[in-house]
Amino acid sequence: MMREERIPHGCCDPEEIFDLAEGTLSPERRHFVRGHLDSCSECAARYRREVALSEGFSSGIAAGVAAPSGPALKGASSVGREVAMCLPTRSLVARLMWGALAVGILIVTTLALSFGGENPIFILASGVESLFGYISAASNVSTLFLALVAPFVLVALGVGFFVDLLIAGAVYSLVRGTRSTEHTREA
Repeated sequence: MMREERIPHGCCDPEEIFDLAEGTLSPERRHFVRGHLDSCSECAARYRREVALSEGFSSGIAAGVAAPSGPALKGASSVGREVAMCLPTRSLVARLMWGALAVGILIVTTLALSFGGENPIFILASGVESLFGYISAASNVSTLFLALVAPFVLVALGVGFFVDLLIAGAVYSLVRGTRSTEHTREA
């Protein structure tokens, strides 16, 4: 099975470099990766670092002592192979997203502890429920108010309608009377 994965700058898959250092890479992939290491100084440095880490971990575990340090192990600590493999290969965006998730969890945990162990989501839900209770009560009050005021509003609208009719009739008769007077004067 051949891997076609590439990391963004065009080098071979870092996992293959780790597998080569561990001696678990297939013979055809081993030949390909070694050929690439001859032409890529970055991958060759990663391979040398992984070999030093593997040897250091193996000798430290076998002897029951801490892993050795040296220039090839600069910045390395005694971590497992999976962790050592993942750290240098994660993109900046992935690291930022994991960092944001960690900060979010820290904030939620801090809030939960500051509320005496009470879940902040339940406190928020209780507040929203209270708000809806106030809105519902205000709705009931406004319905009752409109039910009480509605007959008076209807009477006022009816009176207004009749007053408007009287005014319109008076204006119409004045305009008609003015026109008939103008016609009589012209004749």
